[in-house]
Amino acid sequence: MSTQTIPPDDWDPDPDWPIRAVPQRWVEALFGTMAACYGARFADLWRGTRMAEVKRFWGIELNKLSREQLKAGHENLACLAKPPTAPEFLDLCRRARIEQAAASAERLEMAQRADSATVEANLARVRELQRPLTDQRNASVEWAYRLFIRVAATPDKSPAPGSLRFASEAIASAAGRHAIDACADPDLKAKYQTIRKTIVDTYHARGETPGGVL
Repeated sequence: MSTQTIPPDDWDPDPDWPIRAVPQRWVEALFGTMAACYGARFADLWRGTRMAEVKRFWGIELNKLSREQLKAGHENLACLAKPPTAPEFLDLCRRARIEQAAASAERLEMAQRADSATVEANLARVRELQRPLTDQRNASVEWAYRLFIRVAATPDKSPAPGSLRFASEAIASAAGRHAIDACADPDLKAKYQTIRKTIVDTYHARGETPGGVL
């Protein structure tokens, strides 16, 4: 904050200046600017008051502002028709800073609407990027089908507790159907279809609908 309005020898340091206040010279500079801006009306505002206490109060209140807010209010004092009280000046500082920030913010240019060819090209790119995720999802369900095939082939070996239930839920889900659609081996695909149909029919017979069944 500038102190050019009041030369240093025009005010005396206050020995009781509050620690939680802004530097005294800031308040002195601000009061000097307001005296120049409003003349006798500024002096009349504080008639009958103890100026030292007034300035200390202002110093504490101004400490609630950022340097940018205080500078913005100091630069826009002329916007007020009469000398402000401390609350009025704080409000001016905050509003002035918001307006300054808004005025200096980068403006977004109006985007040109994409033509159908550009849209389709972008959609194709999205589908291309999604394909590995789809393949990974299908592959993640393969374990469930393989588990049932292995259990059927080795009935003497018990699977891990709970594994068949998790495998059943995976196969009954939409991902289980997608795995069938993506399977290129006709024989394996037929096995998958049989396994899934058996599991889904079992759920329906129990009156259950596992999440994602299609």
